[in-house]
Amino acid sequence: MGCCTRDYDTPPTIATPFREAVKDFTFGGFTIPKGWKWKWKWKIFRAINATNMNSEYFPNPENFDPSRFEGNGCAPYTFVPFSVGPRTCPGKDCARFVILTFIHNLVTKVQVGSCIS
Repeated sequence: MGCCTRDYDTPPTIATPFREAVKDFTFGGFTIPKGWKWKWKWKIFRAINATNMNSEYFPNPENFDPSRFEGNGCAPYTFVPFSVGPRTCPGKDCARFVILTFIHNLVTKVQVGSCIS
């Protein structure tokens, strides 16, 4: 399953989920007040790959390494390909189903053999 999970960190189709500040906080030297929204009524957003590809949590994040998801997996909220909470991606379950169906068909219907005669 780690192999399936690792594929989710490819760049997302939608750049980011939008949010609104629910309390005052400081980030990168800037103070963001409660209720703050971005211009044009867009809300605060975070780049999904900012955590999914963070080398602090995933050594060599550009490399394919499904073993990083074995055992207890990742620390909470460090790998969130579909976001989290009530505004999670509505296509999350569909995407997982498609990937698992593909792997099932690959394993059960594809014959692997040697090309050497």
